[in-house]
Amino acid sequence: MSDVIQKEITLHKKPEEPSTQVSNESRVAFSESGETVSKLPAWANWFIDLGLNFPSGSGRRRSILLMSTPCDSAAAGLVALGVVLRDLAREEANDERGYADAVRAYAAHSLRCMRCNSRCNPDLVGCGYVTEVTGVIYGQPPPGKTNRRRLLVESLDGELLTLVAPPGGSSVRHRRDAGCRDKLGPGCGGDAGFKQYQPEDWAALATPDNKPPISEAAFSLLRPRWKPYEINLKRSYSSACLVGRRAGDRATRKFLETTGFILNKQYFPLSSMLTISGWGGEDSVSRLRYFSTRGKAEFDRAGPAPEIAVVDGAAELTEILGERDRFERTQLIAVVPRDSQADKLEALAFALGELDRHYSVEPYLGPVTPPPAGVSAIWRIPCS
Repeated sequence: MSDVIQKEITLHKKPEEPSTQVSNESRVAFSESGETVSKLPAWANWFIDLGLNFPSGSGRRRSILLMSTPCDSAAAGLVALGVVLRDLAREEANDERGYADAVRAYAAHSLRCMRCNSRCNPDLVGCGYVTEVTGVIYGQPPPGKTNRRRLLVESLDGELLTLVAPPGGSSVRHRRDAGCRDKLGPGCGGDAGFKQYQPEDWAALATPDNKPPISEAAFSLLRPRWKPYEINLKRSYSSACLVGRRAGDRATRKFLETTGFILNKQYFPLSSMLTISGWGGEDSVSRLRYFSTRGKAEFDRAGPAPEIAVVDGAAELTEILGERDRFERTQLIAVVPRDSQADKLEALAFALGELDRHYSVEPYLGPVTPPPAGVSAIWRIPCS
């Protein structure tokens, strides 16, 4: 591991930014793997603050913040929680901006993929895309109904998108609706009309009117000075990501369920606070995408290339470093336990060595305190 961790860099906070790392420790207990302590540990606080204060910004070349920890822990999940807190407070951090253009891009992608015949297969066709599409877009249910309407992309003429109800189905409703068309765009409600439609495998853009927004109570107790941008509590966001463990998403979720916070005698598991799609209610908005490194590496839902990704583990980081398309411009925060298997650490050391010709090690402006005891950090920034 000495080849990977080249030197410790003391992390400190930008002086012009107000500190946000004060926690309401008198009211917050911390639970990990069945063991509970009455006060939020300093190391857990530090990892949350790291994500909370991590600089935002996209379009830059990929940078890598690599942290070495003494043993396996929920540190990556805590960093991801900090990122969720950070983005909930950022006005621009939601999928509503540019949503109509994103749906049009999805439609164009699905129409282009007709050459794949029965199923979109970017790897086989080499079309340059990284996400499979089905061409299915769901519309809001008719008045008084609960089931969403299943529509297919029919055409895209400039900014005008046409969706059609497919034939098939034995019910009277299916036979009646077959061939009905919805038009979105100029002269048909404009871009605002797109908000009522959701491509398949996308997280809900907004929380339905009859569902509560993300609860800010637990977040506020963790960080009393923290204030969300109100609309983000009911909007999804797709530019932040958690790269899960090789054991799979179920194992990752189960592990994060054993870590959480006890606030006013109520337990809040870390897994639910991350708001990953499918880890909460079906209609819940999601503020964090999940990338599986088990089997066929893929995201849990469609979206743009992530602006930031938190990577949990040595083998997982090695895999992400090899992702040329999906993470090329993503800012990576990786947590690597030093007690990982030797072959995984050696593979990571080799992968990082391949990058060192193009990266430099520089100090990172982060939380106000230095890393906890036993934690070291390396910040790799692309050479200009």
